[in-house]
Amino acid sequence: MKAAIEVRGLGLRYRLYPSAFDRLKQIVAGERKRFYREQWALRDVTFDVAEGRSFGIIGPNGSGKSTLLKVVCDLLAPTEGLVRRRGRLAALLELGAGFNAEYTGRENVFLNASLLGMPREQIERVYPEIVAFSQLADFMDQPVKTYSSGMFVRLAFSVAAHVDPEVLVVDEALAVGDAVFQHRCMKKIADLRARGTTILLVTHDMNALSSLCDEAMWIEEGRVRLVSSPREIVQRYLAWVYENRDSELRISSEVDRSGVLRYGDGRARLERWGVVDETGGATTMLVPGERYEVVLDAAFHADVAEPILGFQIRDPFGRELISMNTTERGTPLPPARAGERLTVRFAFPWPELAETDYSLSPAVASGTQENHTVLDWIDGDVILRSVPTSRVLGLFRPHDVTLAVERRGTEVPRPEGS
Repeated sequence: MKAAIEVRGLGLRYRLYPSAFDRLKQIVAGERKRFYREQWALRDVTFDVAEGRSFGIIGPNGSGKSTLLKVVCDLLAPTEGLVRRRGRLAALLELGAGFNAEYTGRENVFLNASLLGMPREQIERVYPEIVAFSQLADFMDQPVKTYSSGMFVRLAFSVAAHVDPEVLVVDEALAVGDAVFQHRCMKKIADLRARGTTILLVTHDMNALSSLCDEAMWIEEGRVRLVSSPREIVQRYLAWVYENRDSELRISSEVDRSGVLRYGDGRARLERWGVVDETGGATTMLVPGERYEVVLDAAFHADVAEPILGFQIRDPFGRELISMNTTERGTPLPPARAGERLTVRFAFPWPELAETDYSLSPAVASGTQENHTVLDWIDGDVILRSVPTSRVLGLFRPHDVTLAVERRGTEVPRPEGS
């Protein structure tokens, strides 16, 4: 399979001067003396995005994600390495990129689309679709400098998504839009992906990364930390986030023989976890409507003032479907002492989820719902199978649905004079 984007040994270096006068001295001195310090925004970045595939990039703020996209889009020249692209590229980067604030929305649509290589007659054909998607019909003849940031993003994405791109590059700018528009954008990206458009996406949204991307990359301090499946990237990145946030507690992570990631600071350890049916027998085959218990058994190796036990259930794309814990359910646990064990049982009817595999991730933590430290987290260790008795369309079938049908007769008007 051909690569739509090839990046090899990419590096971008900035020269940082203490003052403008030092910059002037550098011009006079040439390379005989250095009045600056070097800052590498990117270093030794290598990856491929195959044609028709979706590639996600994740990392903390300041890690070089947006800078990398600018290099890929030829907005910044690399200091070293190379970038090769194939196909017409449309990009949605930071606010303002590719738009003239003095022009109207209409003028910017034609300007931006023409810069992307679309002939005017084609722009005229897709213009109504662009306006309809952006929902800015009443503002298209106003200068975009009068637009809010959300309106700006709506118009920019609408253009990028409707110029028939072979490669679509999207930065975190979508986060500026409202929730309704974000959902529409994600649906549009999924549609483009289904049509074979190559997508390069920077996001902090774990669900978007899991559901929209075929492969993902974690970048940190301008260097590639890992290129792998979205599932593994999300697992390892979340573990790193907890480790970084609670570094004084020395959170450790490990991968067991089955490839399951486990991390926590070790003050408690999950000893038993899984699902049991109404007879008390362990099971992984769950029938919608029947009651099951998620059982978590934790051993505490240190005093923990505010213990929390809970779990997540995710779909095959890594999207979180069910999340419960003792604090969220209004049942705060008493302080646990070293040497104690706690067993918690969450009993509930299995919802009518579509027939596929789901993963169970048990956890024990300390603190509050908003601010807690992970003591032990086992990511996706148990695979559960939903086995509905009839086909479920979509992700799930809601309960207690009522259906009303009202039929009205219509009288066909008679011709005049009859």
